[in-house]
Amino acid sequence: MTKRNIVISLNSGEQMGGVERHVGDLIKGLSHEFNFTVCCKYGPMVEEYRKYGGQFVELYPHFDFDLVFLLKFFKLLRLLNPVVVHAHELKAGFNATLAAYFAHVQVRIYHVHTPITQWQLPQWKKKTLFKLNIFANKVAGNIFATHVIALTAEIKKERIDCEGIKSTRIVVIPNGVDIKKFRIQSSEFRVIRNETRKKWNIKNNEFVIGNISRLTEEKGHEILLKAFTKLPKGKFPFLVIAGGGHLKSSLKALSATLGINDRVKFLGKFTDEDKVKILLGFDIFAFPTLAEGFGIVMMEAMAAKIPIIASDLPVLKEVAGGTVEYFKVGDFSDLGRSLESFEPNSDRVDKAFERVKNRYSMERFLNSYRNLYGI
Repeated sequence: MTKRNIVISLNSGEQMGGVERHVGDLIKGLSHEFNFTVCCKYGPMVEEYRKYGGQFVELYPHFDFDLVFLLKFFKLLRLLNPVVVHAHELKAGFNATLAAYFAHVQVRIYHVHTPITQWQLPQWKKKTLFKLNIFANKVAGNIFATHVIALTAEIKKERIDCEGIKSTRIVVIPNGVDIKKFRIQSSEFRVIRNETRKKWNIKNNEFVIGNISRLTEEKGHEILLKAFTKLPKGKFPFLVIAGGGHLKSSLKALSATLGINDRVKFLGKFTDEDKVKILLGFDIFAFPTLAEGFGIVMMEAMAAKIPIIASDLPVLKEVAGGTVEYFKVGDFSDLGRSLESFEPNSDRVDKAFERVKNRYSMERFLNSYRNLYGI
C-alpha cells in the first residue's frame, strides 16, 4: 500500500521545545504509515526528524505574511500532493494553511500550542500586535484550516471564548509521553543520578531545585530566581536551569544581581537523551510558567517520578490534577513558601506517574493523529 504524504510546517528546528518534540513524536511514531516532509529552519532537531524517517525542506516564513514563502510552499504542495498539511504556531500556521487552502489540500491542521491571549509580549508590542494576531489567528482557524488543535479542554474553551474560533473546527488532542524512556530501575537510577550530579559538580546529598524550559518570557524564570533568594542556603544550595533562549544573558545577570549566581547553574541546550538524565538529577521540579498550552515537560517530570511545584494555571491543573503542588502564578513569594515547605510524598509521585500512563500515553497520542490524518 502506497504511503500518503503529510507536510508539516513550523518556524524552527533549532532547539527541542514542546512544538519540536511534538513533531518528532509524530514522525517517529507514524513514519511507517505516512511520508512526512518537514518545512522549517534548519537546526539540530532536523537531524532527529531525518533519523525517524522524515524528509526535510528548508522553507519557512520570514514575515507574518510572506509572499515568497507562500509561492514556494504552494509549489511544493503541488509537487507532493499531500493529504494533510499540519502547521504549527501563528506565523507558519497562517502562511502554510493559506497556501494549503489554495492548493486544495484535503486536511489542513492549524496548531498554536500556547494560546495567543497568554503570550508574554512587551506592553508596546501588545498594544500594536495583539489585535492583528487575534485577527490572523481567527482567519487561519475559521477559513484556511479544516481543523484547529487544542491540547486540552481548557484550551478549547479559550480558543472559542477569547480567540473566536468556531467550536466545530476544534479537535482536542493532548500531547503524549513515551513512558518507556522513564522506566528506570533503581540501580540504574542511582548510576545516572551520580553521573549527572558529578557533571554539575553537585554532591548527591545536596538538594537540587530544577527547571527545564526555554529561556523566554512566558516561562517565568525571573520568578523562580527571585523565589530562590527566599530559601535558606543550607537546605536549598542549588538551582539548576536547563534550556536555551534569548534571555540567557539577562537571567545570568539577574542571578548575579540577586547574589545567587554561585548557586545557580545554567546548563544551556540539551539533547532528548540528556533530558531524562537531567530530570533524574533533580530533587524537585519547579515550573513557574506564565503561559502554557499543555506543559509537556511537566508531564515528563511526572513520568520520571520527580515531585513538582507548578503555576496554578487552569491548563496545568487540568493536565496534572491533584498529583502536583501549585502556587499562585507569577507570585515568587508564594513559590518560595511552597518550595521551603516541600515534603517528599511518594504516594503523590506514584499517582502522577499513573496519571501520565493512563491519560497521556504515546499510544493514545499517535492513535488520535492516525485517525485525524486518515480522514
